[in-house]
Amino acid sequence: HTSHLLNPRRYSTHLRRPLAVLLPFDEPMSTVAASVGQELADELRWGSTGGGWRSMWACAGFANLLSSAGLLGTLGAVSTTSGASWLSAQLFYSPEFHGRVAGSDPDGLHDFVLEWMESYRVMNEEAIAAYKSLPAEDQASARFCNSTGLANDETLRDTTAREAAAQFCETLIYFDGDWAGYVDQMLRYAAAGYGDGSFAERRAEADNRVDGLGGTDLYVQSALVPNTRVRSGDDGADRDGIFYVGTGRGGGGNGTEVYGVVLSAAYVVNSTSSHYSYSTESALRGDLTVETPVAGTTAREFSFGDWDGFGLYPADDGSVRVDVRRVEAEGRRFAPAFGGGSPTVAQVSAISSAALGQHSPLAPSVFAQAMSANRPADGDGQGRFDERAAAMYDAPLLDKFAVCGQWPGTCGPDDGIFVDGGFADGPTLATNVAQFQLGGGDMDRTLRVIITNTNQGWGTDYQHSLILQYFDSPSNGGVEPGGFVWHPGFYLPQQSLRIFEEALDGPGLDALLEPIDGSNMTTALLSGTTIDSPSLGVMAGQSVEVLLINLNEPITTFVMTPVVIERNAAPLAEMARNVASNVELRARVRRFAEGGGGGSEIAGPSAGAMQGAAENDGGASKDVNSSGGDDAEGGTSGAGTEGAPSSDPSGGVSLVVDRRSIAVGVLGGIGLFLQ
Repeated sequence: HTSHLLNPRRYSTHLRRPLAVLLPFDEPMSTVAASVGQELADELRWGSTGGGWRSMWACAGFANLLSSAGLLGTLGAVSTTSGASWLSAQLFYSPEFHGRVAGSDPDGLHDFVLEWMESYRVMNEEAIAAYKSLPAEDQASARFCNSTGLANDETLRDTTAREAAAQFCETLIYFDGDWAGYVDQMLRYAAAGYGDGSFAERRAEADNRVDGLGGTDLYVQSALVPNTRVRSGDDGADRDGIFYVGTGRGGGGNGTEVYGVVLSAAYVVNSTSSHYSYSTESALRGDLTVETPVAGTTAREFSFGDWDGFGLYPADDGSVRVDVRRVEAEGRRFAPAFGGGSPTVAQVSAISSAALGQHSPLAPSVFAQAMSANRPADGDGQGRFDERAAAMYDAPLLDKFAVCGQWPGTCGPDDGIFVDGGFADGPTLATNVAQFQLGGGDMDRTLRVIITNTNQGWGTDYQHSLILQYFDSPSNGGVEPGGFVWHPGFYLPQQSLRIFEEALDGPGLDALLEPIDGSNMTTALLSGTTIDSPSLGVMAGQSVEVLLINLNEPITTFVMTPVVIERNAAPLAEMARNVASNVELRARVRRFAEGGGGGSEIAGPSAGAMQGAAENDGGASKDVNSSGGDDAEGGTSGAGTEGAPSSDPSGGVSLVVDRRSIAVGVLGGIGLFLQ
């Protein structure tokens, strides 16, 4: 239904004008900047996990705090994924947004969050109204919603949740499952509301950065799927086309070697260029045109057995590189993403946040890996699950959950498809360090990286793995940097992000956390020395200090549909204000930036602690109900939720967006009943 997509310009006259920008600082900006120093002795950087709308507005609070501390404009780089990338795109490329976030006091930020969310709510309401105005034959959501069993699900505890589920279904059908289209409309409506109507079309390139961030690099984290399915136009065909990202190396026998896991795909904007950096040794500094598309065919009917070689859960013998039977490899080259020019802010925001992209049937090996983590071990349950997976694989409605590299155009055989960046590097730390080095940064200079983990809560396998993956830890023991690993709690396997020589385990990490009085937040100071990781572009010998800030805010991640927006707008605004106004957090951040530390140092976990972590975190006891994207603890990455379906402590409705529920229930219903 792309012809029915909303035009936000029709409604811009009804949206509130931005308020005057205030200077809220409790001490003059000149004084703050002078106390920090115009040029810090060490390189200061900021990276963030995702987490949908919670992440975007938590990062707005952090940006406001950094600004009031005189640090925002001194940052060497900002790296983000998923919902945090919605924040960074607007912060870097909209003067109006930058002024409202970085130039307001915490109360002004609170009010701005409410204004933005109101514009976004209007967009959702108009989409649902437009859907209901479509001819009856185009309104499939009632049949779809009933087929999933959502209307009678025992976890829907109130009528609001049932209403939210229906609205979610209607929105999904209206946008034809097009995640990029949804993100584009969200940004258009919001930007019209704060007075920057041309924002969504603005190019994400160096010369367009706002004045306050003109000297700060931006890295938008995404993930490239390793193979793409092209549906055959012949209804009677039993096979579809498939195109793999080849390694450029020959395989055994008649095969050829291709990549078997998602690849890190960071969109990089620095002082000299804007380009994509992929986690292959040959494509770290430019587009993937140096790699070879390997063409083949794949069965139209889905079977887990077809993808055993790609490392299905628990994937004890998985590999980053896989041999496949080659149909052709010569004479083809990958097309540059988005036509080879600088993408728009809407395009990079979409590819960074496609948090359900792993369920797109156009990403077949990733689809199989994601589904395998929830597959029953045997028996009738496995058979029913396999039937539902096959039905999902046959449902075109799910195709656009992953984002075509030529969106809003269509993808051909030589185009890549992207999913949420949290599947490649959730906290974006490896990307941040690698890009400093790839850009010719001084290896003798200490990197100081603030990592904001915009999570719902601490203590799960996923949350531990999110940080431990960068160290010598139990879950990546024996894995070479860049090698195949499926961390506890992660929904997909990935390339190992180990970049530090130091060892760290779960108990050791927990011991470093220090609470911030009057808030849910905790911080820890981590230290590491880099090791060589050629596929990531990291070189050995760089000293890195990390200030980890855990948000621990129990607000649902998916804030979609009018009823969910209405229930979560106020908690999101209050959260942003609380982060921005936290005096102790500001003091810790400034001490860290000045080299004085912001928490505890790693003293080196004991052998006993490492053994305990191996028993508790590692082995076969992976929590497969958690995911490996950017913030989810009970589902997948990116804009996913954390935890099982439940009433949200903040008053939000988390059920309609719980990742496991969607993957196994809602999406299964789509596959079975919308063929």
